[in-house]
Amino acid sequence: MVTQYSKPNFGALRNLSSVGALFGGILASSCCILPLILGGIGLGGAWLGHLESLAPYQPYFLTLAAISIGGGLWVSRKSRCSPAGVCADSRSNKRAMIGLGLGAFFAVGTVAFNIFYALF
Repeated sequence: MVTQYSKPNFGALRNLSSVGALFGGILASSCCILPLILGGIGLGGAWLGHLESLAPYQPYFLTLAAISIGGGLWVSRKSRCSPAGVCADSRSNKRAMIGLGLGAFFAVGTVAFNIFYALF
């Protein structure tokens, strides 16, 4: 009797971690980098000053981004191909990796901004 190898579907978990990484990265940068970017492209206003009230929550947002990025990379690695040769949908995996990359960009940018801001 031959049994088929069935791999769990990680698609929803991969998408959730991608959204979590992107959401955490944008929220982490909301007190420092996001107002700078929005003001630079002309979307300024009095409401930008209120984003600084999110600064005490920045470590929590960075933790959310780091956990989501790590989980997303782990799930993406696990769901690539099964031993039977069946591979995951490459478009879905590519979208998830773009979301993880953007979340990582915002999170690393926030940490780098805070380090360089403290030096000057």
